[in-house]
Amino acid sequence: DKTNIALLVKGQPGCGKGLIFETLMAELIYGQQLAVQLNGGRQISEKFNAAWKKKMLVIIDEPNKLSVSQRDNLKNLITASSTLVSGKFVSDVFEDDYTNYAFTCNHVPEEFLDHDDRRFFIVQHNGKNVMDSQHFAKLRQVIIDEKGYEDFYLFLLSRDIRTFKKGEAPPHTRLKERLMVESVDPIFRYLRHLVDTDTLPPRQPFSVFFDE
Repeated sequence: DKTNIALLVKGQPGCGKGLIFETLMAELIYGQQLAVQLNGGRQISEKFNAAWKKKMLVIIDEPNKLSVSQRDNLKNLITASSTLVSGKFVSDVFEDDYTNYAFTCNHVPEEFLDHDDRRFFIVQHNGKNVMDSQHFAKLRQVIIDEKGYEDFYLFLLSRDIRTFKKGEAPPHTRLKERLMVESVDPIFRYLRHLVDTDTLPPRQPFSVFFDE
């Protein structure tokens, strides 16, 4: 089923995003037939999409800065119940859409989120064990060699999800609040600042107002 919410995970290089999403989720749990990783994400705006449109999990690593039309397209992809699948030398066809999206990045592109976004759940790595090769070697041994991914999969299947309700906005994190504010036009951010601080600037030329 689709959650209608995309996950965005921000963290430093070497914090384990690749191990969790590319190795554990995409390779070991979903498998190559049901999951794919796209670098940058420009593929989501290309005409021919059969290579990834039939997946259940699409991971986009280091998403590119998106135009307004690309952001609108991404919104539709996250919540679409059906999708147009296009391939070379074959007819386009509408199919049911079961794809969920996860984004992993070191830096979130500017204006990636709309100021009223309801489609992204955003979390940030706390910096623990970054570039700790010994830690990740042990983790890989548990996940891969000792087949810990099977236990994790069973945990996901049996977990009682009580709070998530499809259609509701995801939890609001401090990082998401900051990113949403950054997407607002600077002039309106300045006006919001004036309201929040309960101050009014003196009468001034527009060029001075604009610089401030």
